[in-house]
Amino acid sequence: MEFEDVERKAKHGDVTTAQIRKVLDDVSEKTNGDTIIPDSTQKYLDDWLDLVRKRSTPATVERYRHSVELFVASLGDKAKKPITAVTPPDIEVFLNSRVEAGAAPKDANRGFENDQHRFPSRSHPQHHSVQPGRSSAPAT
Repeated sequence: MEFEDVERKAKHGDVTTAQIRKVLDDVSEKTNGDTIIPDSTQKYLDDWLDLVRKRSTPATVERYRHSVELFVASLGDKAKKPITAVTPPDIEVFLNSRVEAGAAPKDANRGFENDQHRFPSRSHPQHHSVQPGRSSAPAT
């Protein structure tokens, strides 16, 4: 959909916010190479794991991969939404599920103590990042 199409649909009340975001995202990408719609949570964390592989031991990468897999599973369909959709309650649900699955509370919490502020802000999604690195990936 192009800008003119959105404008035409808007005049008739037939445009969605998602369509407007997509058009603006396309314009942004074409003009400056950057997008305004953040990656899905799954893609974001997969990309993060690729970066971690360059600076971590295989055992650490495997532990992070497993934690990401569990976290994404706990999100369900929300993992397909932009990373900015992840909320502090999503993290709490995940941590509680880890304890309920038998992880010691200190292990379930390891790395997530301060994580809620590390997820991208709704107001500035490109200026914040999830950094589950050494201090933010939960123990498995």
